[in-house]
Amino acid sequence: MWFLGVPYVNLSSPGNLEALLKSVQHITKGREYFILVPWLGDGLLTSTGAKWHAHRKMLTPAFHFRILESCLPIFNRNAQLLIKILQDKFADDKILNVDTFISLCSLDIISEAAMGVRLEAQLQKHSTL
Repeated sequence: MWFLGVPYVNLSSPGNLEALLKSVQHITKGREYFILVPWLGDGLLTSTGAKWHAHRKMLTPAFHFRILESCLPIFNRNAQLLIKILQDKFADDKILNVDTFISLCSLDIISEAAMGVRLEAQLQKHSTL
């Protein structure tokens, strides 16, 4: 099938889907990913084939369920704080861009989960994000 000048293939057979998804040689990224290479380099998100497979295998243990489960209190505490902040900010029905609030929450979660440091960026009065 063609859409906006780009060919697409639709697979519906479970066997064909499994073969495609397990294949290292068929993990070629679309043209959209090329704009990310200057910022992200040739890492997991932008690489293809054997390089992608090697990067994925190295990162898989870091995202094991037990490791992520140990971070649930961090996720929950920071998400609850984000909810409270948003409820306070939106109390008078103002329209606000939530990008900064979500970025600060993400920063708090990542810094504590990865480095054990509580930045409390969400609680800062003047953020530079």
